[in-house]
Amino acid sequence: MERLKHLIGQTVTALLPIILGYGAVLGVLIILTKLVPGTRQIAILFFQFSWPVVIAWGGVRVVRLSQVRSRLRRHDYDFAAPLSAQPYLQELRRLRREKRALELEIGKLTDQRHEYLELWAHELKTPLTALKLEARQCPPQQRQRLTTQLTAVDHQVEMLLTAERLRLIHNDLGFTEVNLRKSITGTVRRLAPVLTGKDIAVRLDISPTITVLTDPTWWTFVVRQLLLNAAQYSSPGKTITVSVQHQAVLISDQGYGIPAADQPQIFKEGFTGHNGRAHNPNATGMGLYLVHQVCAVLGIKVTVSSVVNQGTTVHLTFASNKLNNNKL
Repeated sequence: MERLKHLIGQTVTALLPIILGYGAVLGVLIILTKLVPGTRQIAILFFQFSWPVVIAWGGVRVVRLSQVRSRLRRHDYDFAAPLSAQPYLQELRRLRREKRALELEIGKLTDQRHEYLELWAHELKTPLTALKLEARQCPPQQRQRLTTQLTAVDHQVEMLLTAERLRLIHNDLGFTEVNLRKSITGTVRRLAPVLTGKDIAVRLDISPTITVLTDPTWWTFVVRQLLLNAAQYSSPGKTITVSVQHQAVLISDQGYGIPAADQPQIFKEGFTGHNGRAHNPNATGMGLYLVHQVCAVLGIKVTVSSVVNQGTTVHLTFASNKLNNNKL
């Protein structure tokens, strides 16, 4: 319907000057037939021969105007135009050149920033690794606290790099069969300092034969982020359960739950909501946003169900041909 309205409007715009001009000429001829004897036959002949020409002219004008508008929408300003339109086209061409130059400059600056952040993260990880080794020499309680904080810093660095790499994710995808239980077990082990620091247990209700077709690196990021969220927004001594139902992986916690008013916004960039303000003042609001963005590229539908003071369950639903559940 919108396309039809646009087409009608475009046709009227093209034909209106011709219709008005032709109508004015016919009006003058009609007046002449009233005032000057013998002009009636001339007016009839003019009408018989002129209307096909006017229709053809109108058709050419409609096509020409359509072509001009199409080129303008594509920012193509290199075409012949009336002298009255030349100053506008020249200004549009100048703006197009400036736009292209700015885009190139922005691209260069973006690449430089990406390279700097990659280098910065690499340089930061070296002392982090050294600190982790040093922490092993500390007394048990101090070692636990230091390791937990170092793991948190390491995760924030990974978050920053993930946000930066997200724009190039399509160049960094390699889908393969991943054993679900093994991949999640490995992630839980790497998060052990954080989980044990809060006395959070992780229970895996997953058959060892279930596989999923996905990118291992990005899938690990999704699971890591969701497990960390579940731990951060749970009281000590709670349990996180990872299970499979039909074509979905479920990550359930016994945490604070998400207020109903916040749930529609949890995947928005920078949204921290009530829980971020109440339980995690350092929250950035980037975790679930990045999870949602990555899952969209991996072809995973991510949804959340939550009840305040009872817990939250994240549903990661795969396409039927990607999750091979031998229990089904």
